[in-house]
Amino acid sequence: MGSLFSKKSSQKEIGVQFLQIIEDDNASKQNLEENIDISSAAEDPERFKKTCDARGEAIEKEELSDLTQQEESVDVSDKLKVIFVGNNERAGQRLYIDGIDEKTQMSYVGYRIREFLCVSAVQLSLVAEFCQAMHLKVNKKEVKGDDADQIVEAVTGFLTSGISCVVLDCIQKDHIRVWINEKQKKFIDIQYKPQDTIHELKKKIQQEGQIEMQGKIVKYGRYTLSSNLTGQQCGIEEGDELRVIQDTIKQIYVKTPKGSLIPMDVDKQDTISTLKQQINQIENIPTQDQGLILDDQNLGNDQTITQCNIKDKSTIAMIIKQYEGMTLFVKTPLEKKLIFSIRKIDTVERLKQQIWNMEHIPIYQQMLYSPNGTKMEDSKRLSSFTDIGDNCTLNMTFIPIGQVHLSIKVPSGKVLDLEMEVGDTIERVKHTIQIREGIPLEKQKLCYLERNLNDKKTLQQLRIRGMSTLYVAIKQEGGMLIFVMTEYEYEQTLVFEVKKTDMIIVLKQKIRDMEHIPIEKIWLYSAGRRLEDDKTFEEYNIQEKTRLFLIIKQKTDGMLIFVKKPMGKIFGLEVDQKDTILDVKQQIELKENIEIKEQRLTLKGFLLEDDKTIQQYKIQNDQTLQLFMKQKDGLLIFIKAPEGQAVALEVQKNETIRNIKQKLMHQEEGTLTAEQLNTIYDGAQLDDQKKVSDYNIQNGATIHLAHQIHPFGRINIQFQKEEDNEKEKIENVGITVELTDTVEQLKNKIEKKMKISVLQQCLKYQGIELEDNNQTLQDLNIKFKDNLQLTLQPLYALQIFIQLLNNKTLILNVENMDAVESVKWKIEEIEKIQSDQFILLFGGKELKDDRSLQEYGIQNGSTLFMDVRLYGGQPPKLMVDVGNVDTIIKMEFSNYAPDWRIVNTGLSIEGECSDRKCPAFGHIVIYQANFVDFDIQSTVAECPKCHCEITPIKPGFYQCIWSIHFKKVDGKVTRIPWKKSDSKYTTYKQEDSGTAEFVKLIIHAKILDSARNKKDEDGKNESVAVPIAESCGLCHEKQEEKDSDVLLMKCDHSFHRKCVLGWIDRGLSCPHCDKALEWNEEANLMAQ
Repeated sequence: MGSLFSKKSSQKEIGVQFLQIIEDDNASKQNLEENIDISSAAEDPERFKKTCDARGEAIEKEELSDLTQQEESVDVSDKLKVIFVGNNERAGQRLYIDGIDEKTQMSYVGYRIREFLCVSAVQLSLVAEFCQAMHLKVNKKEVKGDDADQIVEAVTGFLTSGISCVVLDCIQKDHIRVWINEKQKKFIDIQYKPQDTIHELKKKIQQEGQIEMQGKIVKYGRYTLSSNLTGQQCGIEEGDELRVIQDTIKQIYVKTPKGSLIPMDVDKQDTISTLKQQINQIENIPTQDQGLILDDQNLGNDQTITQCNIKDKSTIAMIIKQYEGMTLFVKTPLEKKLIFSIRKIDTVERLKQQIWNMEHIPIYQQMLYSPNGTKMEDSKRLSSFTDIGDNCTLNMTFIPIGQVHLSIKVPSGKVLDLEMEVGDTIERVKHTIQIREGIPLEKQKLCYLERNLNDKKTLQQLRIRGMSTLYVAIKQEGGMLIFVMTEYEYEQTLVFEVKKTDMIIVLKQKIRDMEHIPIEKIWLYSAGRRLEDDKTFEEYNIQEKTRLFLIIKQKTDGMLIFVKKPMGKIFGLEVDQKDTILDVKQQIELKENIEIKEQRLTLKGFLLEDDKTIQQYKIQNDQTLQLFMKQKDGLLIFIKAPEGQAVALEVQKNETIRNIKQKLMHQEEGTLTAEQLNTIYDGAQLDDQKKVSDYNIQNGATIHLAHQIHPFGRINIQFQKEEDNEKEKIENVGITVELTDTVEQLKNKIEKKMKISVLQQCLKYQGIELEDNNQTLQDLNIKFKDNLQLTLQPLYALQIFIQLLNNKTLILNVENMDAVESVKWKIEEIEKIQSDQFILLFGGKELKDDRSLQEYGIQNGSTLFMDVRLYGGQPPKLMVDVGNVDTIIKMEFSNYAPDWRIVNTGLSIEGECSDRKCPAFGHIVIYQANFVDFDIQSTVAECPKCHCEITPIKPGFYQCIWSIHFKKVDGKVTRIPWKKSDSKYTTYKQEDSGTAEFVKLIIHAKILDSARNKKDEDGKNESVAVPIAESCGLCHEKQEEKDSDVLLMKCDHSFHRKCVLGWIDRGLSCPHCDKALEWNEEANLMAQ
């Protein structure tokens, strides 16, 4: 019995269908172990069969594919063939490029073509077989183009096919290009020598371009060229491009929030809106997010440069507008004024972080004062300072280096102000507290950012600087630390010591003593549950360092509801049943500073009316309302998925349906793209290009989706790095997660993306260190778009031994978190052996370059062994023998497959998950590669659950056409011709095909609609499909399968009829394979 499959629903009903597949449990465990050196966790076939039979869903069906056209050997060259095409004298010329290996990119090809043409600069269009045109712009300095990093071997099948080239434009040798009028696309190419002065160049431009240079200037990039400088002094090289513009242009500078200056050319009649568009082109910052300020005044979009009194060489400050933000000015001790956009709900520390980003003034040295002179503590929100508003100015002083201002909060609620030195230990701080408050040193637990501090560590080692608040908890026998998050006045985290057997009322008493809040007004929440007074921490399974949330009850008969803002923040409100929705909005206005007229509240997809009460809407205790901001001419509509409640969206009447889809994907963080979302309104499918107003969609209308949205989203990892100058730099990295991911799974994703070992990661959320205790992000109240802080654990020095190929032993001093690659670099430096020419082994296992020594259990005194790297730099990879095409089978789908066995259209890669913490551990999982060129040596396949790398075992295909190029250890390159996979899952029967070692293997998958059917060589099989290339290999224009003017050749390559007839008339062969050009009559007739 083979794997079991069945369709979940009709593709016509739901568009691009995600299908689930049960893994091939009948694949022999022995076969897996012997051939791919991993242990199989396939379930017992007999038990599996009984289970499926009991469900009545077993389909004991396994079809041998009729696509058994044998593989074919391919002639291989060690050089890439480039054939020039087009209607010029170069047509038919050939260039053979050597020096290509598995890492060579198309940028190298661009450089070699420029050298061959003997020109200064060139624009090229390049087409490889079955691919769309690649465009490169090449000069002496660089190669530009989205396709410059494409791997040559991947697009040419290991150089088995050639590339056709069209020269779109070029600048001759020893020439530069001068744009006289960019709008009219008018230019001249003039001869250039590096010793020419700009004055001499202007004369040439005037003479050859026949233009008057009086009142004009010459620009190189964003810089105005001075007449007395030479071209060499200005950095101009042959092939570069200059611009001639009117001298009415001013040069100004825009200062970014990071402190860098952008030189800009503006005309005195340009508007601020035009200036913002230029900034967007350079910095990719949307114009609506930009705020431009000069002399403390915001510049309006409709104002001109002249109206704003912007002079030549002026500097304009730019801020990134914050949602619900205000503009603040900060005056430094050096009388310098800094400008920021920040929200009132942000903390003082957040503002200090922005100051650090702009001016690199360490946070611990900044002391900020509000306009009336109040000292501003880091943990307080700006909204807690009544004198801070839009466009106000704060003052800053510097805290002397070496001093630390500590605020110590003790259990009685008293705050001690201590002046300490950075070299003081925590034990010394505790001793000071004992003298001041009489709390015995041995009874104190001192916490900072929800961490229990080590007595022997110094404040400097613990990074406690500037104005910091520490909390004292009193130790108890058998006690544990609990953190209580508050939102009254400002956000802070209180620290308490309790026992598991204590009742919740005990903690409330401690809160009362510290914060002076009556017990009856204290509400405590954990993971969305309100904690009852008479239950214990043990009953709620509350562990050490758990975070609880504190809400202060204001009404005797009130209840708590939650409100979720558009940016994802959730806050609590106390209401009672008789309160109206207008009353709720008034509370929101007071708490979040959002005007009532701007608010729209929804519940379960319904818009709530101001005059209705909580009781009328049957809003329950602890329920969550969704808050939206009203926009001019905006509509609030609802999007309903097949298996979920409606999602509210704010849209404009002139918005397109496509924009709405993109907005939905941004808000809900779904796994489907906008193209895959079918929207239906009033029974009709909506056209992406049409507007909301075209369908007469009214306020409150519901649009239906044909897909369910999956809860994927991104969180932001803030990584603090030490630079060479000992300044710290914050790096922000987005990580895609599910809220059901555990902390350990998140760390694995960080390791994969940021190359930082799990063992060295220390993650914090809102100051609390996240532990690997199987808690999910949802359990920890972490939401999409939240910020997590990442720091590194300390490194440890090791001495290891390397046994070289000549039996010599090399001694290296390394650190436990060093990557294997860095060890290889040290060996290269000492032994002069290139690091890509050898591998390192430990315990008989090859060490991967991007993994750390600690991950492999390498300790002080360990010995690593050097071995030769085979076959072009990488060892061969083991995989199912794809050359055995007679073992290809078609398989059915199942409704009962686990979610790690999901197939999408295109290519799938099957492999075993080896992460013990993953629910798919030991199972054969499916990685959705879709429509790609999958290189087994360089492309990474992941487990869909834990996102850890898997070792590919075999490929699978669904609703696509596919082909494979491979090279085994015998050096023979083979190509499997294009095959078609339609309504069933196509893969290899592993126990019959066996496994093989591949030096190189690339799997190609393309969209089924791009294929044209043809008969095989025997004329018996009409199911063989060949892709129609996206670009004609002769003219490089777009072509489609349905176009009858596109002809399929017998060599399987396709061209426009007019192009190929002209090429044949010249007596030339196929630019990709060199075969004679004869078209396949039957295939082209079938297309018509």
